[in-house]
Formats: sequence, C-alpha cells, structure tokens
Amino acid sequence: MKKTLFLLPTLLIAPILFQANQHVMAETEVAKKGTPGAVEFAQDDTPLRFGELPNFHFGMDQQYDRSKEMLYSLATNGDDIAAEDYSSSSTVQIIDNRGITSDDEPNEWVLQAIMSTQFTNEDGKELDNATIEMHTPDIGLNGGAAGSVTPPIEPVVEISEGGPVTLAEGKDAGGLTELKYGEIANNDDRVKLKLPQGTKAVMGKVYQAEITWTLLDAPLDAS
Repeated sequence: MKKTLFLLPTLLIAPILFQANQHVMAETEVAKKGTPGAVEFAQDDTPLRFGELPNFHFGMDQQYDRSKEMLYSLATNGDDIAAEDYSSSSTVQIIDNRGITSDDEPNEWVLQAIMSTQFTNEDGKELDNATIEMHTPDIGLNGGAAGSVTPPIEPVVEISEGGPVTLAEGKDAGGLTELKYGEIANNDDRVKLKLPQGTKAVMGKVYQAEITWTLLDAPLDAS
C-alpha cells in the first residue's frame, strides 16, 4: 500500500518553537534624577461670598381685599409699577472657594434672611405684618465636590421683621451653589408676598421693602 506524507501539521508547531526560543533582555538602570514640580493656591480675599441675589417684584394688585388673607406671586419681568420697571429674579447663588482646612474639618456655611425694612410707601405707611414666604427650592451643586446643601425641614419659611430665618445650610459644598425658588416664566413660583387679613393698603401707592441676606461661615451650633 502506498503511504502519503502530509506536511501541514509541522507548520502548526513552528510558532510554538519560535516563542520558546525568544530571549528577553533585562533592562539595566543607568541613570535616575528628580526634577521639581510646584503649585501655589493664591489666597482668595473673599472665598465665601454671594454670587447672585434675587429681586422680588410682586407686580400691581388688581384684586386687593382686606377682608381676607392675600398671597401675591412674583411678577414676570417687564411688568411695571407706576411706569417703572422692577425686574424679578428668584435665585440665590453662593460661592465657596475656601478649600480644605489645616485640620481637615469640613467647611460649613449658613444662609439667613430678614426683612430689614417693612413694605412702606412714599408717605411712610407700612403694610403691617407683611411677610415673604419662601418655599423649598431646587438646589444645584456645580463644584463637583461630594458636599451637601440642606434646606429647612419646614416646606415654607417666612421672612419677616421678627428676626433672621435660616434658608439653607451647606457642608463641604465647594464651588457654586444655586438655590432656585422656581421658574417665574413657567409659573413655578416659590416666593409669595403674604398680607394677613385686615392689612391696610393705600390705593395707587407703591410699597417697597428691603431684605437683608446673611452668609455665615460656620454652622449654627458652633461654639
């Protein structure tokens, strides 16, 4: 019987033999030298500060009724009062660039507000006991840090002349924090002017108030 020899299998073992015969040269370190690198973070004169603060413009009331409690929403930008343009905004911005502390304690801040001047007209007449309701805001953290910002537990906080109220507390909230009290253009209004029942108002007069915003660089329970 005639025998036939197939050479194909010998080709399959060639790569194995090649790998087995390969020699790896060991690297030899012939020189090593260090070069300097440095960075300095300049001291920020105001590392904790406000960015943007809101303007509260409640428009012109056409349905005033002193026999009941009245609530007024923020007016849309462009609405006027007595031929003057009072723009509305509802965002509080807080910038915190303090960095880490030497003892690695968290950076904390507290946002407070008070009605430092009651709504008063040009004749000195006030809207007695008027307050501004602040409903829970949307909170945006743009600093990339794993921090937190906490609003009050109560869904509504009233800014009045009675003393400062806390609107938010931040912990390691580095960079920019935004508290958005709704979108005025979309009728998502979380700021209301509240007039108690029986509030006396002089018709045809513009009333203006002043709200003072305070940013504290420590938690409320700090000793």
